[in-house]
Amino acid sequence: MDKKYGEQCSSDNAFTRKARLLQSMYRVEIGEEGGVGPTRYSQHHYGNMISGGEVFRKNFLLRETFEYAKERVRNKKDTEMIDEFDTVI
Repeated sequence: MDKKYGEQCSSDNAFTRKARLLQSMYRVEIGEEGGVGPTRYSQHHYGNMISGGEVFRKNFLLRETFEYAKERVRNKKDTEMIDEFDTVI
């Protein structure tokens, strides 16, 4: 499976593992290369990460979802950890 969908995180619980695999399948289906993550400074390649995700909407099915994510980054509370990197991976 790693050959087709890229490396998966071995420490994920069952739900997260399935969600990341679906993300990996989506990435392959749209023809995108795997990327690094899950943070801006990560060096690890995972199948569910999209390389070059900073390009408009690569990580979002709908433009509205992408716009909402950007709004959340602009208006985040001090206690929230979302940043612009979260909108691109």
